[in-house]
Amino acid sequence: MPPQSLLERFTRVPALLRLAAAASLAIGVVFPFSTFLGGFNYNGVAMSPAELWATGTAWAVLAASPLMLTTGIGILQARPWVRPVLVVLPFLQYMPFQIAHWVFGAPNPVTSVTFYLVSCVAWAVLTLIYLSRSEPARRFFQARTDVRDGA
Repeated sequence: MPPQSLLERFTRVPALLRLAAAASLAIGVVFPFSTFLGGFNYNGVAMSPAELWATGTAWAVLAASPLMLTTGIGILQARPWVRPVLVVLPFLQYMPFQIAHWVFGAPNPVTSVTFYLVSCVAWAVLTLIYLSRSEPARRFFQARTDVRDGA
């Protein structure tokens, strides 16, 4: 089988995983620029690049970017490790911002911890259901496993 172009590989990804990959890659690329250009809307508060750096929020943005890039690439390459990452992704995205809040006094990343936790649990449950029950998602990741195992 000849090597596939990036576009061919992208179109083979199931629709919801393709959306997650595209969003992850876009966020991973755009986030770092927000710390230098234009600023960032953080929990409803518009922050300039200078404010991002002054509050320590820029470090959280920079920490979240590699996570998002890696997640997007992992989805496109059907890596097995990306499935549990997808399940807990909102929590992983949140942690750098919470740490910046605790360490640097950056703005609190959530207005309601209860709402945030309920949202994370709902995300995890829906993601687990999708990854385990969706035939296209299971086939997508299984195809990668089959190729790796020589089947």
